[in-house]
Amino acid sequence: MSKVRKITVFTSSRAEYGSFRGLVRALEAHADLELCLIVSGSHLSQSDGFTKSEIEEDGIPIAAEVEMFDGKSTREEFSKALGRELIGVTEALVRHQPAIILINGDRAELLPLATAAVCLGIPIAHIAGGEITEGAIDDSIRHAVTKLSHLHFPTNPLHAQRIMGMGEEPWRVTVTGEPALDGILGMDYLSKEELSEELGVDFTDPVVVVTYHPETLGGGAIEDVRALLEGARRINANFVFTYPNADPGSALILEALRDFCDSHSNAVLVSSLGQIRYYSVLKYGSAMLGNSSSGLWEAPSFGLPVVNVGGRQDGRLRARNVIDVKTCKANDISSALKLALSKGFKDTLKGVANPYGDGTAIQKILDVLVSVDLGTKLLRKKFVDCYGHYD
Repeated sequence: MSKVRKITVFTSSRAEYGSFRGLVRALEAHADLELCLIVSGSHLSQSDGFTKSEIEEDGIPIAAEVEMFDGKSTREEFSKALGRELIGVTEALVRHQPAIILINGDRAELLPLATAAVCLGIPIAHIAGGEITEGAIDDSIRHAVTKLSHLHFPTNPLHAQRIMGMGEEPWRVTVTGEPALDGILGMDYLSKEELSEELGVDFTDPVVVVTYHPETLGGGAIEDVRALLEGARRINANFVFTYPNADPGSALILEALRDFCDSHSNAVLVSSLGQIRYYSVLKYGSAMLGNSSSGLWEAPSFGLPVVNVGGRQDGRLRARNVIDVKTCKANDISSALKLALSKGFKDTLKGVANPYGDGTAIQKILDVLVSVDLGTKLLRKKFVDCYGHYD
């Protein structure tokens, strides 16, 4: 029996792929769905770790590769790269003719794909709409993608309310939770000994994972990175640094991280941990430092304390594992990290609830993709007015 619906999944970064890796595998194994994976962005960039190899190691077939970047990390080059992506994804979609396109999150690489899909009359299903990140251009992109999408899989009821507040019909919205959390529940983690051997880090001592990305709407200057590193230097711990996202300004951050790790024997820099190693670090680590959404999305499921620096995640839902440091000052960062590493704070996180779901997202998403009517009703969107008072 042939598979019924071809679902195109688009991925452009290691973090995004990691967050719905389990969903991609479930699509590949589903009897009534056919996976069509398009790979782009930093997956195909040598300077960002060439993380396409992680997808290949998972045994997931890649239907199309769309080159974007030329090695530069300026705003001008990033904008031009999106233009190259638009041409490439249009050609891929015309070639593969999917029934639905499934996208996740809020990266700028989603805009060219969504634009092509709308022009080609292909419905879009979007994961994680309705969230807020005031310190990044991702915020505007996420909301724009919401209006271009036809099905919505928000991670929390509050996010669903925001989507409907943008005029989306309620029947299009299904609260699923964050699909990354599904994998956390059943993962075969590495042991502390295996992690120590692979990373060269002693996990019998406190270990802090550091994930810091460009803050694309104000802040994020090199001075902020230096303050973060100075704050870390004052703490007696081992540090595992990950590469920044491939956003404008990432090259300067990466250079600073390399310099720090080259001059500190208790710090290592890893281009890509991969999902199993990354979640194993979160499981056995003592704290997280930086400005990554992972500190808000995934860390609560491990009861992991997080020091969230700057404004990149402003507006996003938080569990009580997060300690916010609004200004990038070394003294404030080191003080917050000392608190995060204290036994007293760790003890308060026992039984902490994750506001992004309970690990049951994948089946909810699959149920909609299999059953939704692909007729005119899906493509022809109605705007539902939420009447308020306008002065």
